[in-house]
Amino acid sequence: MRILVTSLLAVAGLHAQATSCEESANLQSIYEADQGDRETYRIDWGQVGSTDRVRRERVAEVLEVADKLCPVDLYRAAMVY
Repeated sequence: MRILVTSLLAVAGLHAQATSCEESANLQSIYEADQGDRETYRIDWGQVGSTDRVRRERVAEVLEVADKLCPVDLYRAAMVY
């Protein structure tokens, strides 16, 4: 998992230098929901664990079909993973 996150962040840095992009609204909403589950003092890990799995699947789907991603998209994907 750590290797995946590191790789995504490294690619994000290279990608930022090479292209302009438009942020993915899908990845933004997935990321915000993911982080929102972690903002409470008492996290229900039973519930969060099942929604995390679904979010990772959605991120994988977005990454598979994405033509161009912004560095922030890759950051958000890494945070969800």
